[in-house]
Amino acid sequence: MKIFSKIDISTKHLNELIKFCIPRGCKIKELHIRTSKNKSYAWYGYYAPDSKIIRIGIGKESWFPMIVDRVDKDVKEGYKTDFLLSSRDECLVYVLSHELRHLWQGQNKKAPRKGKIKSTYSESDADIYALYKLRQWRRKKEKAALELLKLQYLMLEQTY
Repeated sequence: MKIFSKIDISTKHLNELIKFCIPRGCKIKELHIRTSKNKSYAWYGYYAPDSKIIRIGIGKESWFPMIVDRVDKDVKEGYKTDFLLSSRDECLVYVLSHELRHLWQGQNKKAPRKGKIKSTYSESDADIYALYKLRQWRRKKEKAALELLKLQYLMLEQTY
């Protein structure tokens, strides 16, 4: 796997995100990720089936939180709408998961798709997977935060 990164996130953290988002059995050939400079797009993602290359751009942390509100044309294509991306990490999880699901779709053409649109590269299937991974990410972060609070509480208890 080749990763070309032009983003201010550590390689270790980026690898953690990729490992978390990648569908089981999926192999990444090449991933390009960068900071998006165009404020019109908080993110973009593109999977090129012919070359098997994924390109992703993510906005700056200051651009988040944001509500994803899609236009009717995108909803008809299968994209989900009306959900929150509270941070840059959440946006990365969402976009990485979505584009990696397209890679998986290409590698598993006969596998069933979720959602209304069942085409080989289904946007509804990719978005359903991306939102599922986003929910898992949030639960993982909530669990870690609760463990930290418990630890802090135990430390405070020992001081009294």
